[in-house]
Amino acid sequence: MVVLQLFLFIDLLIIKLSKTIDFQVTVRYDINKLEATNLDITNNTQYVGRSMNTMSKEALQMIYSLNQDDIKTQLAIHCSPVLTGLKISNLFIVSNEYVRMVYEIFKRSPISISIIWKSEEKTTFLLYNKSRVEEYLRNKEVKEVMLSFGYSNPKLYSVLVELRSRYTKYKEEGAEFPHELGILLGYPPEDVVGFIENKGKNFLYTGYWKVYGNVQETRNIFYMFNQARENVVRMLTSGVSIQNILTMHYGSYN
Repeated sequence: MVVLQLFLFIDLLIIKLSKTIDFQVTVRYDINKLEATNLDITNNTQYVGRSMNTMSKEALQMIYSLNQDDIKTQLAIHCSPVLTGLKISNLFIVSNEYVRMVYEIFKRSPISISIIWKSEEKTTFLLYNKSRVEEYLRNKEVKEVMLSFGYSNPKLYSVLVELRSRYTKYKEEGAEFPHELGILLGYPPEDVVGFIENKGKNFLYTGYWKVYGNVQETRNIFYMFNQARENVVRMLTSGVSIQNILTMHYGSYN
């Protein structure tokens, strides 16, 4: 059980982080729609507490010590699963002034980046391991689900082009949310379909996304994601760069 002191520490952390440029919460399903997106802390502090209290007190203290305005800090906190090779992709939302920095960080790296949507103020990136996403899209069950979403061409480039178009219409014209984004983020097909069929309700477990299938296996995955986040935050606090963290998990690439 998390002690009262830790809850108070989380509250102080939330207050501090709410002053940052664009603090983001780990990708997760929204209660009303399968929107895998980073949430603005100023409007969604209830999600922040839920996300942060899965971390150890030591990790929270390390986060508190980091420069929250630093884009690398945000990457460490919110994209650790893909940085360490545990997850095939993550969404990452930044203010437009930091777009060039994101490209610079991942230049010639094993992580590919694609802009999903750009507004006047912010840019939504998909950070992904190209070979693993392509492999995932070749999975029989995944192909069937993607086909049901209208993706007759399973090639990654074609999928990204269509997804970008649909997501833009969703954000700018109020079109239906493209639930296939969950597939691109590596969510199990049964969880994506389960979310749609149940309208976000009746889930068996929730963490990084809402679970409708294999609960124990997914709980183990969530645990590894949390551990990855703590490890990356710890390395960043010790002065290890994002590039070196990528090299540790993907091998040399420069």
